[in-house]
Amino acid sequence: MRIDVGEQALKAAEQHIQENLRFLQAHVRSLKDRMRALRKANMLTPRRKYKIVAEILSTAAYLRPGADN
Repeated sequence: MRIDVGEQALKAAEQHIQENLRFLQAHVRSLKDRMRALRKANMLTPRRKYKIVAEILSTAAYLRPGADN
């Protein structure tokens, strides 16, 4: 019984997408944790907050369903 090449490619693409999704979600969590820690240490300047929020928003853009990236 032969393995369908198209089916195999689809499964590989799905796995790749899931790995990227987990990476992006972990990245957003890490950024939020960093901002929380800076706020707690009273070291969150407006510039740092702006940079972290901008990175969170740009990362979250990839997580939106149907985003054309």
